[in-house]
Amino acid sequence: MLPPYFVTMRVIFTIFIVLSTFLSSLSQEVNREIWDNYQEIFQERDTIPVLLPDQHNIHQDSRLRNMLLGHIKNNKAANGIEGFRIEIFFSSAMNAKDEAFQLKKKFMTEFPDLDVHIKYITPNFRVRIGDFRTRSEALKIHSQIKELYPGAFIVPDIIRFPEIKQNRSDKR
Repeated sequence: MLPPYFVTMRVIFTIFIVLSTFLSSLSQEVNREIWDNYQEIFQERDTIPVLLPDQHNIHQDSRLRNMLLGHIKNNKAANGIEGFRIEIFFSSAMNAKDEAFQLKKKFMTEFPDLDVHIKYITPNFRVRIGDFRTRSEALKIHSQIKELYPGAFIVPDIIRFPEIKQNRSDKR
């Protein structure tokens, strides 16, 4: 049997974990109007403004601003972000390039809504599909194509930046 102070510490620790989880989830809520204004400003300029909502003053350390600008610069240089694709073909055979292009054409007729990418990573030609931010997005498509392409598998890759879709109320 545990001493009483261990039981008390266990209860206090559990309450602390639950409370900190609850408070962290509250702090991550985003005011949609402020975010929309931020995106408009950012798209017009190549700098990051400090948001100053009517009710709040935000004091930001210059090191934080420099770190954020460096992160944005690195993402632009990478021409994409980390994500996932589904690889349906790879080969290093003599006619691998021709096979890759034929498979791309065939796949595009079967699934016209999905992007198809051919990559050459020495010594293999690879045919990869999609630009998925998460593995779960890729799994949904993988389950749709696995009957036609049983050797398909999900791979991490640098994907194109996702397109920002506007709501009807956001259009001007």
